[in-house]
Amino acid sequence: MATAVGVSGSSPKTVSDEERRWVIIGICLTKVLTPALRDVLANKMPIWYQSLLLPPHEIDKQTCARHAKTLPPSYSKLNYESVNTNSTIRKASSYDYAVKDPVSLAKLFMKPFMASFTGFGQTMDTSAALSIVAEAQPFHGASGIAKKIRSDVRNEWAHCNFSHWTDVNYQAALTDIGTFINNINLTPAEKKRTLDDLDGWKQKGLELCFGQPVDSELLRFVNTEVAELRESVKLWKEDVENSQVCVQSKLLNALETIEKSLKQEIQDLKERQLRTEQDVEQLKLRQLILYENVARKTDEEPRYIFMAPKQTQWFSGRESELDLLREILVNDDASSEEKVIIAAVSGLGGNGKTSLTAEYIHKWKNYYQGGVYWFSGEDDVKLKATVDDIAAQFNTLHENSLEATLSKTLAVFSRITKPWLMIIDDMDEFNLSQNVLKLVSGSWQANACFGHLIVTTRRTPQELKEHISSFNESRCLNLQCFGLEEAKNFVFKRTVTVRDEQTG
Repeated sequence: MATAVGVSGSSPKTVSDEERRWVIIGICLTKVLTPALRDVLANKMPIWYQSLLLPPHEIDKQTCARHAKTLPPSYSKLNYESVNTNSTIRKASSYDYAVKDPVSLAKLFMKPFMASFTGFGQTMDTSAALSIVAEAQPFHGASGIAKKIRSDVRNEWAHCNFSHWTDVNYQAALTDIGTFINNINLTPAEKKRTLDDLDGWKQKGLELCFGQPVDSELLRFVNTEVAELRESVKLWKEDVENSQVCVQSKLLNALETIEKSLKQEIQDLKERQLRTEQDVEQLKLRQLILYENVARKTDEEPRYIFMAPKQTQWFSGRESELDLLREILVNDDASSEEKVIIAAVSGLGGNGKTSLTAEYIHKWKNYYQGGVYWFSGEDDVKLKATVDDIAAQFNTLHENSLEATLSKTLAVFSRITKPWLMIIDDMDEFNLSQNVLKLVSGSWQANACFGHLIVTTRRTPQELKEHISSFNESRCLNLQCFGLEEAKNFVFKRTVTVRDEQTG
């Protein structure tokens, strides 16, 4: 005897993909295919019955001595015990063999326990409808596929063996149902509507059987269909392996278990959705706070300032050095916590450190939308002059204190949200002042958004590391004197002399 796999009286469990496919097949059979079959039978069986009233059949006048054993093209023996309450009569010779209406004609193709329907409507279940189509002459062209649907789809479904409903068997069943619909005697409009309904449930099956569905409405809809399916199963019975054993209870238990599980899944989904909505509200609140903070920062952001030497027309060569300086400043090795990238241009006095830095500024001016700020690191006197110039623009000038002015000015950099560039030129004092050290490595850098800082100096990378503990020696560009060709080009450019290629 077939058993219902996975059915128990325990608390609701997660509905497996196999169980979901089983549910979809059951719905397709009862909600899509069976109504179409009922309509076809209601139209075609009365017509066939009328033809059988004529000689030589005269099916309504049959007797025990003269009655049809089969109705071609079917070879199946007709079951007269299914009509005229003959099942209550012990001897076949006493049967009433007169077939009095189209419904009685349909009952000849099944055993009495299946022939409880009273018409071609709701009382006729899927198994009965398929049995008629498989044998009756008006549906001869669909007989083979009807038998296949009855054995491979409907009966397999009724046995409640969920493990049977792998994706392969599930897809094959849906394909067979579609083929069957195309072969029965439906009008074009009815055929299109029925196939559209089948395609709709195919799509719902995809949504149900690939991970947990996210649409609670779909779950509710399917659960309603399961409840209706359970009610329809209450109306019919089935035999198993030729013993008239009722599998109705197995089907009902399976459907009830799945219905409970789907209800629990809907409840879980509601709770997850509620938590998600609460999380979204929290995110919206945080986004609003962030937006307000950004807006406030934008409102408070200082205006653009560009303070650097003018670009000289005499600058010549140094293309590789310019590229290397840029590479040092935008190197991907920088730590994500490093707000200010510090580079140094080191070399002997007079070899063009300041000119190179000024040329870099003008070349990359458009990148530094947060401004360019030039400080002199030669001594505190010159430092104060450049700090005061910038402080005047920021409105951070403190009349009697370089330290106070510098602190207030550097605090402004925490409000600059676009890339900025700071230069400390001629940082060559033997003992660096506290103000210069504050500029090059002070705590203000931790609060800055993002910027580059270039130091020009005669110090070697090792000496810079000794004075500035956070300095990375690999970010020092050691500027050498011009090579011969660069020196010639510089002289010719400076003296506005046309170079003779032959004389060099």
